[in-house]
Amino acid sequence: INAEYGERSPENMEPWVVKPRSSDRSIRLMQWNLLADGLSMDGFFVHPVLEDWPGDKDAIPTNDGESVPMREVLHALLHATAEAHAAPEEEREQAEAELMLTLEGYKNKFDTMKSRENMMAVLEWDARWSRIKTRISEVQPDLITVQETDHTAQLERELGEMGYALSRDGNGIHEPAMQSNRSRQETLEVLQQQQIAFLPKYMSTCLQIRLRDRIPEHDLTAALTEMLGADPGPVSVRDAVRSREFLDQGGLAALSKLLVAKGHAEVTEFDNDGVAVFWKRDRFQVERVDLSYELNAVKVVLTERSTGERIAVCTTHLGSGSSNENESARLRVVAAPSCTLDAWCAEPGAASLLAMDANSSPQFPAHKSVWRFLKREDCALGQSVWDSVFDVMGETKPETTAPVSVNKVRGPLSGQTNKIGHHAYEPVSYTHLTLPTKRIV
Repeated sequence: INAEYGERSPENMEPWVVKPRSSDRSIRLMQWNLLADGLSMDGFFVHPVLEDWPGDKDAIPTNDGESVPMREVLHALLHATAEAHAAPEEEREQAEAELMLTLEGYKNKFDTMKSRENMMAVLEWDARWSRIKTRISEVQPDLITVQETDHTAQLERELGEMGYALSRDGNGIHEPAMQSNRSRQETLEVLQQQQIAFLPKYMSTCLQIRLRDRIPEHDLTAALTEMLGADPGPVSVRDAVRSREFLDQGGLAALSKLLVAKGHAEVTEFDNDGVAVFWKRDRFQVERVDLSYELNAVKVVLTERSTGERIAVCTTHLGSGSSNENESARLRVVAAPSCTLDAWCAEPGAASLLAMDANSSPQFPAHKSVWRFLKREDCALGQSVWDSVFDVMGETKPETTAPVSVNKVRGPLSGQTNKIGHHAYEPVSYTHLTLPTKRIV
């Protein structure tokens, strides 16, 4: 599907090919929001893959035993959402209320067990990780920047077997959150001390959802009751795990031990999602790793073994949302008064590179945007890999086509009814740098 709600068939899509390196000195970068395992089962439209899929492969089953062409459902949702958002200001509230009723109707009709089985088959982590590793093997990047990684210990172990590193000397092994009981500050200090290039969100929504959705409610409630001395009742997992009492009683490590005793050994691998940088060990030597909770950012200063040239590689993940308020929140991060994101990424005497999920496109319709901030005259990272397509104001240049780094729509299975039908189809992955762009592939 494209931004005009059309469609692209395999016949008119360009095949995906690995770009050749421009020279031996080129640096191949892979920037990827992995979609956290804990956040993946949120009703995204996916193609049917089940052998026993009811009806046609291009149709969606309903709760009354019928099926409707996926194209028809998708276009109806996109149209309903776009129409509500285009309503005049004085009619917007009524239009939004009517849209919610429409979306609830779609949920009631299309939220079936078979569709959920199919979603799980497509988005199940082990299958996705296998495909991700295959792509990494094909591309052979020198640098990998990732966001929403909540299997970081697994990535560190298995990418390590492919020649990549996550810590300065290889001795800093990341420990999943469910195996420790640390405060936010203690977590940062341990990662910084061990020079691990990973910064997790503290008690993240991702981790809470995995606990809530993958551990039976009665077992989770019983474990929390045993820890806190009383039935938490209607208290949410979020409130429980963020309480001072929870930490005092042993925190996530204690909860993990109780859940393992109830037969849930997998919980020891549950982790917060975060951002990380990996690099090829045989090409780069590490000088240091810096972490910033304020910027939600990781910075790794590397030295190229063959040339002695230094390069600082940074990544971050800005907050989501399509409103002007959401963009203002993102700007408060990148333009932090204590230190702007570009100034933090810049390293004296070294080339600098920032690869991130900005959750904002260059065309974002606001007077002040993340793109415009990073394209200001005094920005320490003035160049972007999108410079050939977008001008400093975020307008598409003549005779160019805007790239796309995300293409997703939440459908009737989503637990976030207000996000059903929102089509994310835009370039939200940015790469800004001081290196000559021809060196980056």
